Amino acid sequence: MAADALNPIPNISSMHKVLGNVEIIRKVLGYLSHHEMAKWKTTLANLAIVNRTFFRAAADELWEQVESVEPFLAILKPTKKDKTTVFTTGVTSEEWTRFNLYASRSKSLTLNKSSIADLDPAWVLYLATSKNRPDVMFPALRSLNVWSADQVSVFVALNSITPLLSSFRLFLNEPSKGDPEGIKDTVNALTSRLSVCAGNLSELNLTCPLDNAALSNIRRISSLRLLNVKTGTVDTFTLLMALIHLDLEVLSVWIDKGDGPSPSPTRIADSRSFAPPVRMQTNPNLRNFWIAADGAILYHSSLILAPCELKNLTINLLELQESNGYHQSLMPLTLSIHMARNPGLRSLKTQMLRDPATFTASIPSTRTDLDDLWVHGTQEFLTHLAAQRNLTQLTIGIAFASPDIYSQLLDAVQDMPELRVLELIPEEMSGVGAPKMKVPGWEFLELLSKRLQQLQELTIRLDTNTSTIPTNLTTKNEVLRRLYIYPDFSKLSQPPAFFPWVDDWIKAARYLDRLFPNLESMTKSTPPGLEPTMDPWYPVEKFVFSLQEVRTQLVRELGA
Repeated sequence: MAADALNPIPNISSMHKVLGNVEIIRKVLGYLSHHEMAKWKTTLANLAIVNRTFFRAAADELWEQVESVEPFLAILKPTKKDKTTVFTTGVTSEEWTRFNLYASRSKSLTLNKSSIADLDPAWVLYLATSKNRPDVMFPALRSLNVWSADQVSVFVALNSITPLLSSFRLFLNEPSKGDPEGIKDTVNALTSRLSVCAGNLSELNLTCPLDNAALSNIRRISSLRLLNVKTGTVDTFTLLMALIHLDLEVLSVWIDKGDGPSPSPTRIADSRSFAPPVRMQTNPNLRNFWIAADGAILYHSSLILAPCELKNLTINLLELQESNGYHQSLMPLTLSIHMARNPGLRSLKTQMLRDPATFTASIPSTRTDLDDLWVHGTQEFLTHLAAQRNLTQLTIGIAFASPDIYSQLLDAVQDMPELRVLELIPEEMSGVGAPKMKVPGWEFLELLSKRLQQLQELTIRLDTNTSTIPTNLTTKNEVLRRLYIYPDFSKLSQPPAFFPWVDDWIKAARYLDRLFPNLESMTKSTPPGLEPTMDPWYPVEKFVFSLQEVRTQLVRELGA
């Protein structure tokens, strides 16, 4: 006995020390689960019942990102008897403790419409007044996504907004369902709560109706750095005034329809404010700006939002059938104003977002102030575009008041030494009195090759029907890797007829292979349901690849 007492207790093995260290287990499980979380859910749940250490580590991973509030609410769910809610003992302190055990581990939560079919308003009211309820239901949340305005989702969201929250997303874009005024009230309540309690909120994504009260709440969230707004009818001026008071770095705005008067072409022309001087600067830290709206809103935004240090600018026109060319005529001028303020742009993109199958843009048949505005705006646009020296990516997909816009755009971009991606697909204004755009032919590719030797990707509309494929080349571009030629017929059920014979495919392939010897792609991703061979440039691309293989093999044999 004495001898036994003198002998020390055997040391715990290294394996047991490791298995008893919650920090080590948490890191191991976290590394594994983040790779394939869906497959690891069941495994983690099983590991959680091994011992206390595994439970703590596995619970952190299992409950860190949750896409439904149902598992939490099941802990607090009342009983049902004869379709009547029965609060036998209420929600006990033990049940709230268990709820907190899991809820305190959640850092990302998505609130969809509750799948617990037997919940009723009385239960939500009871939870709200429960004396044992914690002040904050999910105290560790960093990201909260709300996809429903049902009572449970709103209740949980309002009681989970804390200073730790850094990202909030609200998606309530169902005007045909529910109560529109009720949805507005929900938006106002949530944005008000954010403005008061979310002192470190940096990212806010809103796809929902916005009235002046909600905009006022957003304006008070001074910590925001990224704001993404998509809304229907909105008071444009109030929205823009709210935006200029935020210290944003990234701003994305989509407005289906704005309230307020549209600027008169006559008034704009009379004021001669085609490119107004920079009188002020707003949003000094804004670097990325994306906006989609009708032409009037885009023009208003260029006058009110005045960042001067933009690096990436995207302006997309949501064209309206009843506009009669009015909104399109404002686009060149709007872009000119932004470019005048931001000479250091790295990316500039502008396109029309509409269904080309059901819409045809037009301008009036008689000369008006609208024509003067469009013509002068085009000239201003070309002037300011030529002054951009730092662009690496340029997309042009709007209409201009010039039939020679292709050659003019080429002149404007030829002195951009860093341009790597160029997409020239300007729209054509059709209708009586509209200038007919001259679509270039094959020879235009060689001009581009001479002037933009650093270009790596080119998307362009060419007249491949009437132009002749050149046989003599004086230059080549060994940098270009991707070439996409429009019109894009990849969605047609039958290939187009502009390359009816194999001889034409071979001629085009030889020309492109000589001009761009390192070409890697001519076909973009094929729409679902169609084979890659349906792309009209598919056979030409294959011939180009064959020529490259022959040339590579020849070089290899000569080297041997």
